Amino acid sequence: MGVKMPKYVLLMERIKQKIEDGEYKPGDKIPSEREMAAKYSINRMAVKNAINKLQEEGYLKSIHGKGTFVVKMMNRNLETLTGLSASIKGKGLTPSSKVIVQGIVEGFTEMNEKLHLDKEAKLYRLLRLRLGNDIPIALEDAYIPLDLFPDIEEHNFEMVSLFEYMEHKRITITDSPQFLTIEKLNEREAKYLEVLPGTSVFAFIYIHKDLNGRVVEYTKSYTLGDNTSFEVRLNK
Repeated sequence: MGVKMPKYVLLMERIKQKIEDGEYKPGDKIPSEREMAAKYSINRMAVKNAINKLQEEGYLKSIHGKGTFVVKMMNRNLETLTGLSASIKGKGLTPSSKVIVQGIVEGFTEMNEKLHLDKEAKLYRLLRLRLGNDIPIALEDAYIPLDLFPDIEEHNFEMVSLFEYMEHKRITITDSPQFLTIEKLNEREAKYLEVLPGTSVFAFIYIHKDLNGRVVEYTKSYTLGDNTSFEVRLNK
């Protein structure tokens, strides 16, 4: 006699199949718990369990007040230098950015040291929310030497990426050390990423250097872990 599979597991497999078949695409909002319970003649607790498990596996993401959406695991190659926009595009999602803070910063001695600048040097700060199919993926806080990019305030970084901007300015990035830790979001950061305060995220630090060894960008990126995987290859 076969073992009867729990109803929430059966629902998980149905939802996965719809995602794999393209019926549910990345960024699509799936039916509500009530709608699924009625459609499949199961109780809402079973639906809730299925959705929670699929979120843990990276298939779905619930956004408070908006619903539950299909996401796609985004593979970040830690060996190659590509912008986040390119990584998002590579997974079939439409990248977008929302500028939260931008402008000239003076007297930030600690950051000036990280950029190898005199303490009097002016910086340009750009804090952006990065999205894929309008779903928050990362919160990026970037600092750039103003003397290297005096026209940076004229650019709309909701329409163009920093990577594209630097390419346009003929800045070639040849070295980009990356550091990764796990951190917990404070209330303000969590609000932007639409998660609860204290949520653990991947905290990346990128230090981009040009052909002359100058630090042209220092960025800290808080990346949600529920739609991100990483690739590292061992060189033989």
